[in-house]
Amino acid sequence: MALRSAWVAVGCVAFMGCDAPGEDPNARWRFGAPQVVQQRADGAMRSAWPVGAPGGRTFLVLTTAMGEGASRVSVAERNGTSWTAPFQWAWPAGASTEAVVWTTSDPTPAVLTLADGALGPVLYVRRFTGDAWTTPEPVTLQGSERPTVASMALGSGGGLHVVYSIPGGSCMGGTQLRHRVRSAAGWSAIRLVTDTCGLDQVSVAVDPAPSDPLLVTWTGPARGIATEGATDVVATASATGVADSDAGATAARFRPPFRVLTGDNRGALAVALGGGRFLSSWSLSTTSPSAAGTAPRRAAFNTFDLPTDRWGTANTGWFQSSGSPWLVALSKGAGALAFGADGVQPRAQLVMRMWSSPELPSVSRSVIASPLGLVTSLRALLASDGTVQASWIETQDGGAQRLLWSVALPVMADDAGAR
Repeated sequence: MALRSAWVAVGCVAFMGCDAPGEDPNARWRFGAPQVVQQRADGAMRSAWPVGAPGGRTFLVLTTAMGEGASRVSVAERNGTSWTAPFQWAWPAGASTEAVVWTTSDPTPAVLTLADGALGPVLYVRRFTGDAWTTPEPVTLQGSERPTVASMALGSGGGLHVVYSIPGGSCMGGTQLRHRVRSAAGWSAIRLVTDTCGLDQVSVAVDPAPSDPLLVTWTGPARGIATEGATDVVATASATGVADSDAGATAARFRPPFRVLTGDNRGALAVALGGGRFLSSWSLSTTSPSAAGTAPRRAAFNTFDLPTDRWGTANTGWFQSSGSPWLVALSKGAGALAFGADGVQPRAQLVMRMWSSPELPSVSRSVIASPLGLVTSLRALLASDGTVQASWIETQDGGAQRLLWSVALPVMADDAGAR
């Protein structure tokens, strides 16, 4: 039987100081002054996702409210030191609203959206090929599937793995998680990941090895319908691929789901570290589940090794934030970056921390900005040129909003600490 461990160590043990006010002198990246990409007085900005494309191109894909519950997707491109005006995408046929759900970057830039209208809710993918974005391709079955939440990740050969939920499962108000992958030959058949009792977020991470090992992570109620004070779980389903003639893709064979942690948990994310290893993060309360929502929240981190089917020991000492930081995997198994707020107050300093290994988790802390309003839509990417790019939305008390973007250049080892 595989050995699994997933208990939580609350506090800052094994991590650098949780309340360090300044930048680590050995920071691996140094961010420039944030650039205002867009300002709005109507509070209509809902999300912004940075997307890296071949040739060093960078896009920001935006979701903006249009009134009467509708929203539209638009895209702006970085042009030298400025940004183009956002270009609004047309809704898919039959849709009357659309919002961005997930994105991927170079080598396969793609945008996953959820549209709704005459055909009901449908997931679509637009890919950036050549010099333009493609028309939307349906991922889910129009009229017969009703997707709610979804995630997307790149696999080997640039394949797009999409995991999404539809109503169903074994619990009242539950959901069923499904998986599809798009290869050069098209979309694979739909495959069941698992049934759940509901979820608030799902994340899929793919190790770009020939067999596309992947990890699906989600948070949701442990049983039945989520209620105030309900016990929530962080759960995962892992899979390895086998050769499959269906669309020339790799068929994922999912293991039974594993309950990583029970408690007041929200917003799980995961990234692949290489070699079948994954890093997962989520937001949890430091109080008992019966007092959910009454205490400050922390970000928890844990590692999973797919070949041995083993979880490490979760730790909560990296961020004292109310939400789960955004994770970015580094190349060549160098670890991961986590972009988040370094405090529980609404305008806490935004920082980027580098995670290396369980033995040396936080080896770099880069300050990005001190926000002027409530921060949402924290996103980041590692560009092909080695820069780290971050974006976020700030909403001030009167409803005015700013979309900001910042880029960091890597610091040479000899320069780290030389101030």
